[in-house]
Amino acid sequence: MPASKKNTNTNRTKLSKAQKAARKREAKMDPVASLLLDPCNGDATTPFYNGEGGYSQRFVSTKTISTGASDTCIQYALFPGGMMEMTNVVPNVTSTLAGGFSTFGMAGSNFLFGNANKYRCKAACVEVWSSQAPLNITGNACFGVLPATTVQSGAVNTITGFNNVLQHATKLTADIIECLWYPGAGDNHFVSYVTTPNTAMPEESEDMNAIVFALSGLPVNTSYTFRITWVCEWTPKIGMELSSPVVGQGNSQHTSNVVNALHTYRPGWYARLKSHGQNFAKVVEPIARKELGNLLTSYGPAVLKGLTGMLI
Repeated sequence: MPASKKNTNTNRTKLSKAQKAARKREAKMDPVASLLLDPCNGDATTPFYNGEGGYSQRFVSTKTISTGASDTCIQYALFPGGMMEMTNVVPNVTSTLAGGFSTFGMAGSNFLFGNANKYRCKAACVEVWSSQAPLNITGNACFGVLPATTVQSGAVNTITGFNNVLQHATKLTADIIECLWYPGAGDNHFVSYVTTPNTAMPEESEDMNAIVFALSGLPVNTSYTFRITWVCEWTPKIGMELSSPVVGQGNSQHTSNVVNALHTYRPGWYARLKSHGQNFAKVVEPIARKELGNLLTSYGPAVLKGLTGMLI
């Protein structure tokens, strides 16, 4: 009995040390890596970019997109840097997509229409799942991140065309498919805002990124949920009685290096099935510990600790 009690106390001590180590890692997370990897829960106030600062806000919207009596395909695109989105429902993979982004109905649009002078995206993600019973779910999903202008030329796009260029593909199952956004070269610029919904894309759109989903082989008359999380930085309009923020505390070069490191040592990090999170962590952790820190030595070890601390 005494030996058993001693072992129990030892196990409790080890568990306590593990918990303390995890909390220590979390406390030292690089905030940029933390928010990019988890837009839904990361610290939305994290400074990302140089130049004028802004107020930060997380917006969330949930949309149901349904196929009709003769439709088997859905295309959805989120353009976070332009605060725009696009939806197409078509009969088959060769049907021409209408194309055209719009700010109307975008997460956060109701608030920003009345309050913002300009904005820029810091983090975003799109989660997709079927409303069907698990055993009835069929179909395919291709998804990934593309330059926003690639999607805007919608008059010549088809589901087949997107299937050929999107980086990831999977069969639809009961799992939630999630695609994370990451900034392009032009996403660190503020975009001037307008007072009404519009379809005019920002001039820098060729260097700004969009999340794109192309679903095919779907049953007719079925619905799919798209949950959009968008974290943005914005400055107030004159007359809102809000003081304008001063120069921000972020570093565009640091943000760029975090993204480049993730691409280099774990290609495809931005695409995942939510139920496979633990397996993903087991694969990434050794790579992150060994390689990511080497690349980012000049930018501080906090990025490495942030990545491994979040995934473990």
